[in-house]
Amino acid sequence: MYFSGLHRAIRDLEEKKFYDIALLFLSCKGYQDLVIIDGTGDGGRDVTCSWAHLRIQLSVQAKWEAKINKEAEATRLAGKTHFIYVTNRRIRDNEWEGFLQSRYRLHGVVEVTL
Repeated sequence: MYFSGLHRAIRDLEEKKFYDIALLFLSCKGYQDLVIIDGTGDGGRDVTCSWAHLRIQLSVQAKWEAKINKEAEATRLAGKTHFIYVTNRRIRDNEWEGFLQSRYRLHGVVEVTL
């Protein structure tokens, strides 16, 4: 289900407010002990949680494919196996599937969730 008004409101949020909403969303999904661990400047914020195998990135960056590949590599280098990417950008299902099938570099090494 797609809510265009809600999407526009989230897309247009000031960066820090988006991060607040993203943390609330993750908390509602069951992730615990969420902590932002870095500052702004690269189009995203790193978040830790109680799950040791997991890296989370909150991002407002427009070039999401490059960002996901970069952050997935950082996930691998950190010895973690799962990367969650939370963005205010709309990524259509067909764009996501195409990315996973042909442009995601760590397929089978780091699981990625949008």
